[in-house]
Amino acid sequence: MASFYEELKADAIALVTEFGQPATIIIQDVGATYDTATGALISGTDTNIAVNAVVDDKKLSNRDGTKIKKDTKTVLVTGTDDIKPGYRILLSAEGTESEIKEASPIDPAGTILLWELEVSI
Repeated sequence: MASFYEELKADAIALVTEFGQPATIIIQDVGATYDTATGALISGTDTNIAVNAVVDDKKLSNRDGTKIKKDTKTVLVTGTDDIKPGYRILLSAEGTESEIKEASPIDPAGTILLWELEVSI
């Protein structure tokens, strides 16, 4: 069955690459220092991971009937196997950088097809 899910993963990557946009996941160096006024990196290094993303333009206001979330949108991402809340995502086409609030893998049979991210706007 693993090959079936690997084929699904390849299809997901192809579709997000074709219809999505380039993006960058930014993992900030824990020991890094940043200019508080500009947010620019002063010392340390950030790790950048190139990914492809599809942005759901609808803002979430009542996702599951119990959680009210303001100023959040959903982004589907391929291209990496490890995303955590607190990372940042730079959406190239939009020119915006947002914090990842929640990251949930879509992973049937343990094969990560996509990541569903909730990002701040």
